Amino acid sequence: MTASFKIRRILSILTIMLLMAGVAACSKDNSTRDKSSVSSDTENVAAVKVDTKVVKKDEAWISIEANIPVVTGINNENVQKLINDMLEDAGIKFVNNLEQQSKEALEYAKTAGYDYIPYYAGITFEEKFNRNGILSLYVVYDQYTGGAHGSHDDITYNFDLATGEIIPLSELFNEDYNYAATIDKNITAQIEKMNKQYRDEAIKNGENPDDAYAPYSGFNGIANDQQYYIKGGSIVIYFPLYEIAPYAAGIPEFEIHLSEIESGIKAAYLQKLK
Repeated sequence: MTASFKIRRILSILTIMLLMAGVAACSKDNSTRDKSSVSSDTENVAAVKVDTKVVKKDEAWISIEANIPVVTGINNENVQKLINDMLEDAGIKFVNNLEQQSKEALEYAKTAGYDYIPYYAGITFEEKFNRNGILSLYVVYDQYTGGAHGSHDDITYNFDLATGEIIPLSELFNEDYNYAATIDKNITAQIEKMNKQYRDEAIKNGENPDDAYAPYSGFNGIANDQQYYIKGGSIVIYFPLYEIAPYAAGIPEFEIHLSEIESGIKAAYLQKLK
C-alpha cells in the first residue's frame, strides 16, 4: 500500500469524522439547554415533507450521485433553514472533499503510471419517522476510493421540528433513569439469543457448538453519543461498520420497543414516539 493511498484513506476517515462531529455538536448543544418540557408547536410542523436535492457528476476522476434531503412544509422559515443548512452542508462537504481527493489520486496515478479507477461518492436517505413534530432521517454517505470494496457511513438526524435541533438519545429519557444500562441489557439479550441459535444449529449439524459463529462479539455497551433512529413504537440502536462486527455483517441494528423502556422516557416524548 503506497503512502499516497494511506493518506487518501486518512482523509476519507477525517471527512466522515467531521460529519459526525457536526451532528454530535448539535446534540451537545441541545443537552446544555433547559428542556424540562418538550415543544408542542404542532402548527409549525403540520405538513412536513422531505424532498431531494440531486447532485450528479461523471468525470474521469469521480462519479457522484448525491441525493441530499430537503425538508419542506415547516411554517417557521428559520427552523426550516436551520435543518436544511445542516443537511446540505454535510452532503456538500462530503462530496467536495471526496472529489478533491479523487483529483489528487488521478494525478498521482498518471505520474506513477498505473491504471486509475474513478472514485465514487453517493448519498441516499430514508425517512424513518415523520409525525408528532419529530423527523428521523437515516442518511448513508457511500464512497469508493479503491480496494476490494467501498465503504459507507450511516448517520441519523433526529430533529425536533419545532426548534430544528437534533435530539440526542439521552434527551428522550428522564434524568434519573439509567437508559444506557437498560439498553445495554436489552441488546446483550438479543445478541445472546442469536448466539444460542447459532450454537443450536451447530449441534444439529454435528459440529462443536464452541466453534459456532458468534455475531456482534465486539459489543461493549452503547456510546454517550450513540446513533439511533426512531421507528413507530420503537427506537433502533445501530452501529457503524466494523464497530462491533466485521464488514460482512453490515450495519448491526437492535430494535428496542417503547414498552420495554417507557418507564424512563419523558412523558411528552413518549406520546410523540408512539
